[in-house]
Amino acid sequence: MKQGLSLQTLLSAAMLVGCGTALAAAPIPSGLSITSTVTLDDESFDPVGGASQAGSLKQIIGGVTTTSSFTGSPSSISPDALGGALTHIGDGIGASFSMSGTY
Repeated sequence: MKQGLSLQTLLSAAMLVGCGTALAAAPIPSGLSITSTVTLDDESFDPVGGASQAGSLKQIIGGVTTTSSFTGSPSSISPDALGGALTHIGDGIGASFSMSGTY
């Protein structure tokens, strides 16, 4: 059985250790391995009527930030997945989405 940390656990840990400025660039201890992935189902439907939607995926690995975002159609996001081995304290993944409209 493969065990891993949940997205919530990883984000909480990343925010907790990322709060201290002095710790932001410290490497993760060599005996600890953390792999992260955040994915969007880009086969989702486009907004209809007066609806609008937008979203973004973000990763920080080795202090380098990569962002992928869309407005309107989720199929326009590229890449639709981000991830890899977290190497430094303060690395992490995140997702942000907003939707609005009336029916």
